[in-house]
Amino acid sequence: MTNDAPLGKSALAGLAAFLPFFEAPGFEIGQWSEPKSSEPGLIVMPFFMLSSEDSAFHQALYDLGWIRANFNWGEWKQTPEASRLLDDPAAVANAAPDQLAKLLTTIARGKRFCEGTLLGCHQSGLLVGILRRARTLCDGQH
Repeated sequence: MTNDAPLGKSALAGLAAFLPFFEAPGFEIGQWSEPKSSEPGLIVMPFFMLSSEDSAFHQALYDLGWIRANFNWGEWKQTPEASRLLDDPAAVANAAPDQLAKLLTTIARGKRFCEGTLLGCHQSGLLVGILRRARTLCDGQH
């Protein structure tokens, strides 16, 4: 379900449910695959393969309504609000649900154009920060 409806407690809870997986010691969001070609002169580019948990997470973003259909994520990514949310963990820790949706839409859409986007967002702590904020909002804390 991709829409622009307000996100309620069930969407927050569904997102927060992934936090234990992402925080688990040794969790890997995926891995790089470097396929080999047996044909001379044929170059096969490496690609990023998602873990099963991350594949489920990515699908849940759509199913729970976190991916905004009528949102120009490319334009938004250039705004001061986006820069602050993408680069400042404290900003994410205080983000509203709509801001989390903007972030998640930007990440999910960006993944289509740049292999390893999710890996970078996980390594930087951005994804865990988003999930922690969803849990806080779900628990009724601000």
